[in-house]
Amino acid sequence: MEFVSRLFEKHPEVALEFRSKNPHLRTGYINVLLRLTQKLGKSPQELSNDELSDAGVALTYMADAGFDMGWLDKILEEVKEKKKKEEACLARLQEMKEQLKPLKQKCLELEAQVDKEKAELLEARAPHSFDQYLSS
Repeated sequence: MEFVSRLFEKHPEVALEFRSKNPHLRTGYINVLLRLTQKLGKSPQELSNDELSDAGVALTYMADAGFDMGWLDKILEEVKEKKKKEEACLARLQEMKEQLKPLKQKCLELEAQVDKEKAELLEARAPHSFDQYLSS
């Protein structure tokens, strides 16, 4: 209830046109409003495009009932934009990972060649041993 009170204090215009005398109907609309605000308060990662579409339908439903949902419409659009940005970033990250795979493999191959070359260098730098010539 505290959230609802703060919401109506901050946005008194929300229910100015809503005139239902039925307490159950009022409660139902308030519950829809609460669920919408809870849903839109989630991170874009937690929301599917279907959920965002459903939120748009619920906002239209609320507006048709006489609620001024302009401020929440704006939030929905911001969340949708964030969702699009998130999806675009994920696609670019996946593409970059795919581009990195052959490069990482090439690095592993080069590191193996470097290790082999170091071993050959150590062998070439080793002093000559006369042990084999001096033993009987």
